[in-house]
Amino acid sequence: MSQTGERLRSTQPPAGADDLHVGVLSYALEGGWTIGPDGNRRDLCADLAYRWVMRDGPAPDGRPACPWCTSPLWVAADLDTTDPTIRAALAHTGWSGRLVVETCHFCACYTTLYSRVTPAGTTEWWADNTRPSYLGGDVGPEDPPTLLPVPGPALASPYQASAWNQGGSTLGGRPDWIQDAEHPDCPGCGKPMDYLGLIGGADLDEVGEGAYYLHLHQPCGFAAVNYQQS
Repeated sequence: MSQTGERLRSTQPPAGADDLHVGVLSYALEGGWTIGPDGNRRDLCADLAYRWVMRDGPAPDGRPACPWCTSPLWVAADLDTTDPTIRAALAHTGWSGRLVVETCHFCACYTTLYSRVTPAGTTEWWADNTRPSYLGGDVGPEDPPTLLPVPGPALASPYQASAWNQGGSTLGGRPDWIQDAEHPDCPGCGKPMDYLGLIGGADLDEVGEGAYYLHLHQPCGFAAVNYQQS
């Protein structure tokens, strides 16, 4: 096949696409991949995973506050690719350096929250995050989780994440979506963001439920956190 024909095959929907209830690429996102600008498959997830083990995290004192609910922002992950384990888990993202994912543990339950990040480990709340109308006007500050995930042992399969069970939090691998796949679009360019890992509520406290999903788009320097619950 000619190069022109190959490009057309990569960019045009397959036969029968008009009969689908959603776009073809929406099905691809369920499988953790999409089509890149070059027409080739782009994997959004890592093929290996590590169990995330919870350790005492930084005190919230002095941390920036959420502009909506005034809760101290939560450091959901602090990763550095000088660690071979982290470098392997983040290889599909193209990230090199330190990555701090900071969010509001409360408001992320209602909407995807974005932050700007740099390889120097800096992180900043994205000014264009949109407050959902159903967040409520009487929300008060809440202390964020006191635990920080650190990489533990490698898992036998990238599909071993669990959004439900204690010990199910993972770095890398494939997400255990509670609802439909929800890979956020990068606010800088509109492309789907890469999946970093999952932090289950059962690993954060005794009555925790639901799960936080962490994402990154290295070219634009955006991280994102969204949340699902049954």
